[in-house]
Amino acid sequence: MTSEQARHLALQNQLYQFSEHKGKAGVFDVIKKLSYVQLDTISVIERAHHHTLYNRVQDYHPELLNDLLAKDKVIWEYWAHAAGYVPLEDYPFYKIRMKNFPNGSWEKKFWELHKDLAVPILNRIKSDGPLSTKHFEDTRTTKSSEPWGNLKPAKIMLELLMWKGDLIVTARDKFQRVYDLTERVIPHHQKIELPSEQARAEFMIHRTLQAHGLATEKEINQHITLAPRQAVSHSLKQQLQAGKIRQFNLVGVNDTFYCLAETAFDKLSKGLGNNQVRIL
Repeated sequence: MTSEQARHLALQNQLYQFSEHKGKAGVFDVIKKLSYVQLDTISVIERAHHHTLYNRVQDYHPELLNDLLAKDKVIWEYWAHAAGYVPLEDYPFYKIRMKNFPNGSWEKKFWELHKDLAVPILNRIKSDGPLSTKHFEDTRTTKSSEPWGNLKPAKIMLELLMWKGDLIVTARDKFQRVYDLTERVIPHHQKIELPSEQARAEFMIHRTLQAHGLATEKEINQHITLAPRQAVSHSLKQQLQAGKIRQFNLVGVNDTFYCLAETAFDKLSKGLGNNQVRIL
């Protein structure tokens, strides 16, 4: 594949048919196509995730995104490569993160210091309904010297309970997360089986190639990390043999790339069809 063809493939997949999608259904389609849309506090004219969707969906406005989260409940917030809006149908594959919680040094340290907050927070949301961080007081008399020292413990505990799978973000109120018990949104969440390591590796491969068009093995491992590298490597070989993906080289680049089997190489040199500037 030439560099020009590779650019066309990446842009065709990332822009998802140049905003042919419309309305709320279009927003959901784009989130599925991209595997997740990173949720970001950075705001230049508008917050970053709205730029992502505005440039891919006709007549996009932020209320469509919140409707999908709060009313339709077909997307949810979780940690993919970063915090993002994820299709709810992908929930089982992310259970590995919940099972391994806490798996980071600061999360473990915070949890040990403040785990007494967890049950009272869960009980209050159970009795009062969905709540955000503003509903919990800061009872500290002094601020911790730890990296989280400027934030009230309840705010961090709410987020960690979300990572753990006990809470789920059910809406956004002026960009503040509104948390509810996961069992109210996904009644059967505890019964959902954790997909095997191999199934998670296949999921990573498919989601990456679907979103980006082409990727190296390293890039697949970095897109959404839900299985060990050796499982991804093994799955790549299996899917190549099964004809589900294709392997190719890029002219002038010393690396191996992969794409989905249905990728039409013969259409990659026909240009992108317009000269508009878009913010990815």
